[in-house]
Amino acid sequence: MDNSNDKTAPPAEESTGAAPDRPPPQQEVRAAIRREPAQFDTSPPLPIVVGIGASAGGLEAIEEFFRLLPSDTGASFVLVQHLSPDFKSLMDEILKRRTAIQIERVTDRAPILPDRIYLFPPRTNIVVEGRELVLRPQPNERLSARPIDVFFQSMADQLGSAAIAIQMSGTGTDGAHGVREIKEAGGIVLVQDPDEAGFDGMPNAAIATGCADFVLPAAEIATKVRDLLAHPFLRSAAAQGHPLHGENPLFDTILEIIRHHTDIDFDSYKTSTILRRIERRMSLRQTTAAHEYVELLRTDEQEVRALARDFFINVTRFFRDLQGFWSLRQYLISAFAEDPARKDPFRIWVAGCATGEEAYSITAMAL
Repeated sequence: MDNSNDKTAPPAEESTGAAPDRPPPQQEVRAAIRREPAQFDTSPPLPIVVGIGASAGGLEAIEEFFRLLPSDTGASFVLVQHLSPDFKSLMDEILKRRTAIQIERVTDRAPILPDRIYLFPPRTNIVVEGRELVLRPQPNERLSARPIDVFFQSMADQLGSAAIAIQMSGTGTDGAHGVREIKEAGGIVLVQDPDEAGFDGMPNAAIATGCADFVLPAAEIATKVRDLLAHPFLRSAAAQGHPLHGENPLFDTILEIIRHHTDIDFDSYKTSTILRRIERRMSLRQTTAAHEYVELLRTDEQEVRALARDFFINVTRFFRDLQGFWSLRQYLISAFAEDPARKDPFRIWVAGCATGEEAYSITAMAL
């Protein structure tokens, strides 16, 4: 259907009214995607941070986790608890009996250093800012204090796929929103088995998000974290590189296997995003070579579908493409300024919006 006479459709270019360029054929788009260069950041590697959320009943699990964890993993561990302001925490003394990892109490700002366990005081939230841990005042209302969500969200924002979130025993749902953001950013989520947890509220809430990569007893979480930290994926994530770049034949093979099993074509997805998701699944399955992972996909249909699901991780917040929303807003403002007396409405069509985020975002933006 030709919509060239539809006055409600915005022009392709805001000010010139020039006709839009003809879109390139799909094969040219795919070729351009294949030519996408590796993006290497020359800044120092990000710290690899393991955030551990725990509340009621979590002490035993925390002790078991650190008792079995090697002291030289090279990662930083931040313990985020629901702390009572009326009692002094003895967590540092308790952990010193279980681990040789150095323990530090954050009082204001602290550089994130490897092989450290960081604790923080009551009435505060702790967040990642760059390569530091920073304290912020906690809301006065006790029910609105969600320190685990706050920390996990900052990990997702600042560290991306160089983040591991662990949700342990506790009541309520604190941490559930944060694990969604960790998973969306390409990080890894582990949850204590609710059957083992002293209180299963927080583990069950995290599991209900569908974002848990592993649900394990505390002892097995320690073993799994050790293995994950030894895998090249997290080191490459911290260095903001992509070790699979340059292996395009295997990359194409992986997409072809997914297409064969799911009838979904991911050829037009951003290459760097797809690579990061593949590398993430390789770390979860403890494969280090791309050809090994290809063989795994050829023999394990469940892994094929798990990888495809990783490509489809839900967005957890609105206004993801800020530049796109800003451009649309500027166009609307300009159009109304040119014709203040205009009566007929603008119609904005949102294509491929499965769960409604974009439509609501555009409505909020227009208001």
